[in-house]
Amino acid sequence: MKIGAQTRWFGLIALLALVLWAARWVQEDRPSNEVAVAQAPARSTRAAPRAGEPQPKAADRVQLDRLRVHEPAAEDIEDAFAPRSWRKPAPPSKPAPPAPPPAPTAPPLPFTYMGKLFSEKGVAVFLTSGDRNLIVREGDTIDSIYKAEQIAGARLILIHLPTGTKQTLAIGALP
Repeated sequence: MKIGAQTRWFGLIALLALVLWAARWVQEDRPSNEVAVAQAPARSTRAAPRAGEPQPKAADRVQLDRLRVHEPAAEDIEDAFAPRSWRKPAPPSKPAPPAPPPAPTAPPLPFTYMGKLFSEKGVAVFLTSGDRNLIVREGDTIDSIYKAEQIAGARLILIHLPTGTKQTLAIGALP
């Protein structure tokens, strides 16, 4: 069953007229200048005292204007999104004892090897320190700072007396 275009337009216009008439009819029931105001029924803020109960004294009444509102301080506010753990916090670890101070070290040797002499008394090593020339044999002490401990092979072993550190100076091979 096919409805023609003319019949369809007629039905739509009739439906529009019906909706407009219903809207006007609803508006006519209410006067346009009146406003409906709803009021809540009046209630007493205090419950009526029951029979046999004592009347409250003036001293028993709470004075709300004298009460202060508690405002939490910034440190009282807790972060709701902070990570949490069910485990107990680890006990504070004991601080590690301080490391012992480093052992004193001897300064680099201030001597330069110049040569050596073989004699009946032993080997004598010629050294320079700045503008001074020194002749050193085993057991000699130099400026109360260094002691020649041993002349062996291609080395002279010196002891730095303030620190007790052994130092070696290359002197060339013995014949």
